[in-house]
Order: sequence, then C-alpha cells, then structure tokens
Amino acid sequence: MCPWSPSWLTKYKLDTENEAIAGNAPIHIVHGESDELVPVSHARAIHDAINKQRSGRATFYEIDNGDHDMIFKPSISGTMKEILKLIGIIYDPD
Repeated sequence: MCPWSPSWLTKYKLDTENEAIAGNAPIHIVHGESDELVPVSHARAIHDAINKQRSGRATFYEIDNGDHDMIFKPSISGTMKEILKLIGIIYDPD
C-alpha cells in the first residue's frame, strides 16, 4: 500500500481475488500497464485466478501507458470510453 494512504482506508484487508471468484457475474478487468500504485501483475493474477476457478468468466484489458489515474487523462480516456462501450457500460447507438 502507498505510504500516504489514509489509515481508515488501509485498515481492512481487501480480498479481491476471493470476492471475485465467489460471484457469478462476468468480470471485466481494466488496468494500466504503468500503474505504480497497484501493479499490473496484481490485476493479471486476479484475472488468472478467476478464470482458473470459473473458466472464461473474466476478461482482461491492459492499457498501454496507462497508470493509476489514467481515466482522467485525455489521451487515455478515449481508450477507456471505447472499452466501456465494448462491454456495454456506455450505450452508444452509432
């Protein structure tokens, strides 16, 4: 965890892998390859664990040059918008 994270945020262990495996819905993981706060290897491991337990339920999208704040960057937000359209989170009638 980052040294400047607020103590109330780091107080609880987040068991992302087991929580994701326990569910039944399809999972789309979008992660930046240059994220220094949460390494991309963490997202890949969660993706692999989900698909090991529930074959093909997780899809992984790795964003080139994406970092932890990539959604706020105009150069990458277009890519994010396209992924969200692809998986049906953003409706685009065109």
